[in-house]
Amino acid sequence: MTWCLSVSMTFDAAEKVEKARTILNEYVSYIEKNEPTTLGYQVYTSDKNPLRIMIMERYPDIAYLDVHRESDMFKIVRPVLADLNPVIEGHSYFEPSDGGFLMRQGEFGSSHFSDLTGQGIIYAVLVALVLFFWRSNAFRRKERLAR
Repeated sequence: MTWCLSVSMTFDAAEKVEKARTILNEYVSYIEKNEPTTLGYQVYTSDKNPLRIMIMERYPDIAYLDVHRESDMFKIVRPVLADLNPVIEGHSYFEPSDGGFLMRQGEFGSSHFSDLTGQGIIYAVLVALVLFFWRSNAFRRKERLAR
């Protein structure tokens, strides 16, 4: 059963939040490339308290958290974040196989894509489409300006 971890960190200064986000953005890239058993790792900023960020982590099973924590990068990132002295609060959950959704189906999403390939692939396809249309529009703008 999929296991999820929610960790919130509240800092005492905006500079610390920015440093944490910079570190975490690099860490997210590392996780995505090097930890195939980490199903998801997202960093959010609170809409009510700009000094608070939350990390949502997803693993196929609770045992995979140990795989994540044993990575060389975790052993580097964890102490650096701890040095920023955040107030940390964490909660863990089992993700039910019924009674919820990660992505809206139908009008706002593609049910056959999400069922077959997963949410990450859908995001990648959407980003690729946006870049394709942006580049083609930018190319057309350059043509119009050249005339």
